[in-house]
Amino acid sequence: MKQHNRPQASPFVASLLGLAATIAFGSFAVSCGLDPVHDGAVKALGDEDPAVPQGPYHRAGQPCNVCHDVQGPAENKFALSGTIFWGPNLQIGVDQAYVRIVDANGAKKCFVTNCVGNFFVRPEQVPKLTFPILVSVEKAPNYRAMAGRIGRERACGNCHKQPRFFDSPGQIRLVNSESEVPAEGKAAFKQCNVSVDPPNLVCPEDQDQ
Repeated sequence: MKQHNRPQASPFVASLLGLAATIAFGSFAVSCGLDPVHDGAVKALGDEDPAVPQGPYHRAGQPCNVCHDVQGPAENKFALSGTIFWGPNLQIGVDQAYVRIVDANGAKKCFVTNCVGNFFVRPEQVPKLTFPILVSVEKAPNYRAMAGRIGRERACGNCHKQPRFFDSPGQIRLVNSESEVPAEGKAAFKQCNVSVDPPNLVCPEDQDQ
């Protein structure tokens, strides 16, 4: 019986096939969540608070962009996110604080926190956002601004985490001690109803637009 040799692919074709396989596997890995670093960061967030439904009020103080980024698993994507607290220790969120950002091109934007202190910025709200950015927070008469610029981090909670240590300045706060937290601030937080959507509020400079 005559033996037929199998045709061999040229080195160029073989390299193309290998590249295609690599791309396909990479896409599969991303879609199936095979990034161990990202998966670990998501798991490190822990379980949801059963008293707070998933939505604009949940996971106050945590790095929102761990889930709300291109890798998911959340469907909504955030360009920036964070939580503003009154004091350095207790998680009493600041309702209706103004979070102002100025990017590298001088573009200015302002966003309002909800009653647990959360704020989040969708990509379509800042389509040309350019890092580094400057950030300040105001709830009159209190005002606080970051001394340095944010180079690339999109989630405040990745740097501003508890407890304060050499790798973190602690949670974002408007006052330096719990004794300085105003009574009305505590009352607003206590009255926060996480079962209803937050009002669509804008900063003073945006009210005429």
